[in-house]
Amino acid sequence: MATGDMGTKAKAAKADSVIGTEELDKFAANKRESRKFINKYDFFLADTQVMPVVGKTLGQLLGPRGKMPTPVPFNADIVAFLARFRTSIKVRSRASLSVSCKIGDVTMEDSDLAINAHTVLAAIEKKLPNGEKNIRKIMIKTTMGKPVKQVQEVKKKYAWE
Repeated sequence: MATGDMGTKAKAAKADSVIGTEELDKFAANKRESRKFINKYDFFLADTQVMPVVGKTLGQLLGPRGKMPTPVPFNADIVAFLARFRTSIKVRSRASLSVSCKIGDVTMEDSDLAINAHTVLAAIEKKLPNGEKNIRKIMIKTTMGKPVKQVQEVKKKYAWE
C-alpha cells in the first residue's frame, strides 16, 4: 500500500499488488471487496505516509486477522522487504496449545518437505522457553489424510526421515 515513488518502486520490485489511497477509499465504501482483498494475501506492507489511511479504512478488518501492514520507511529497500515476507510463514497460537502450519504442497519432493518441517520446528523450538522440552508430540498430516504421530522420534531431535 503505497503512493508516489514508493508505489513505483514496489511495482518495479514485482509486488503482488500495489494499491494507493484511491483504492483504499474504494475499499472503505465496499466492505465485501475489502474482505476479498484482505483474504487473498497473508502479509501487507505499507508506506509510512499511507498508514493513517490504512488504519482508518481497513484497520477494523486487518487488526482482528493479525494482518496489519508492516510500515516501510521512506528510504528502505522494498526488494529486501518483499523477499523477507515471501519466504516467511505466520504461525499463530491463540488459546490452544497446538500449532499447525503448512510446510509444502503435492508438487514438492519429500526431502524438501522434510527440510521445511525441520525449519519450522527449529523456529518454534527457539521461541519456546524450554526449547524441545516443551514439545510433547509431533503429528504430520496431509490435507485429506490421517495424521502420522511421531512421539518417540521427538526425543531424537525430529528424526523421521
